[in-house]
Amino acid sequence: SQHQLPQKQMNILFLTPWYPHKNAPYSGTFVREHARAIQYAGNDLHVMAVVINSSSKIFNYKTHSYIDEDGIKTTIVNLSSKFNDILYYNFPVQLFYLLKTIRRLNKQKHLQFDIVHSNVVYPIGVLGYFISKKLKIPHVITEHWSRIKRIMKLPVYAQLCRKAYTTSGAILPVSNFLKQNIQSHLKSIDPDKFQVVGNVINNDTFKFVASPKRKDKNIRFTAIATWNKKKIPDKLPKLFIDALAIISNRSGIDVQLTMIGSGNQINDLKSKCKQHQVKAVFTGFIEKTRIAEILQYHTDFFIHASTIETFSVVTAEALSCGVPVICSDVGALSELVDASNGVLCKNTVEDWVKGIEKAIATTYDGLKISQTMKDRFSYKSIGKQVEQVYIKITSNNKNI
Repeated sequence: SQHQLPQKQMNILFLTPWYPHKNAPYSGTFVREHARAIQYAGNDLHVMAVVINSSSKIFNYKTHSYIDEDGIKTTIVNLSSKFNDILYYNFPVQLFYLLKTIRRLNKQKHLQFDIVHSNVVYPIGVLGYFISKKLKIPHVITEHWSRIKRIMKLPVYAQLCRKAYTTSGAILPVSNFLKQNIQSHLKSIDPDKFQVVGNVINNDTFKFVASPKRKDKNIRFTAIATWNKKKIPDKLPKLFIDALAIISNRSGIDVQLTMIGSGNQINDLKSKCKQHQVKAVFTGFIEKTRIAEILQYHTDFFIHASTIETFSVVTAEALSCGVPVICSDVGALSELVDASNGVLCKNTVEDWVKGIEKAIATTYDGLKISQTMKDRFSYKSIGKQVEQVYIKITSNNKNI
């Protein structure tokens, strides 16, 4: 790695349900970036990812351990079953096999952890609570999940989640929006437990590049998401396609749209762009380095229409490249976007038209936008924030 690793300070058992692995190399990449930041801050991390998959078998348990390119010890605990939906809610089975994995690794490598750090309260935060209790060490929960309302409707699981939160040493939501969401459902939790720690943006990849002067007059928009149809949609691409079509027809502006990402809605979106005469290129899924190049060299505005965002890594990545953003005024997006770097829109076609026109008429300082983001979400910044939490809760634990 290009990041120099300092001397190790603490041994962290880092639990997660989402993590890149052989069968899903891009699952939970934002969790892996957190793991890297914590490791770079000087901690010795052992990631254990509990992955639940469907299978033709009634049940199967496999583990795969390795050390990744950043020196992070990683174990994928793969639980598969033809009843995988039931398995997801069967936390005692998950706990049994997670403890079995820890005991086996402890026997081989004599692991001794200082902290259990869980990602997402259910099921991993609940498992982390029991494991931290068994190991008699502090527990931290990083929260990425906005669906706490759903789990709180199930009495037993609500009680387990409440227990995991209230007994933890710290709760680290990735945005203020998410913090408020948790507090609205769990009013009894000590507010001092919360510390907002955002996601990591790789500033070596997503950085400002001064664009050469262009001869063409096109205005280039880029959007990134998984474009899937859902009963309750979380992305609204048809909203900005409609708005771009109106602007193009009304003002004669030559609009170019790049849609990055895969999904079962792609054909519908292609048809809509064709119908509305919006020039669009669909790239499918592409690597982060290629995404950065498109943002740096082929994008005037990043465009993002959604119904909820707990952080929005893609928005932060665009801003890190110095690209101004036009996006929905929902969730945590207002924590990233303001008048200095873009426009927030209500989710109506009319407001999106106004928002895009306002952005086009505004001059933005790309270098300044990029520098502001770099200081907020770098490996160093996020790693240091988590490190301070670790120091605080381990000191409190010793004083008890």
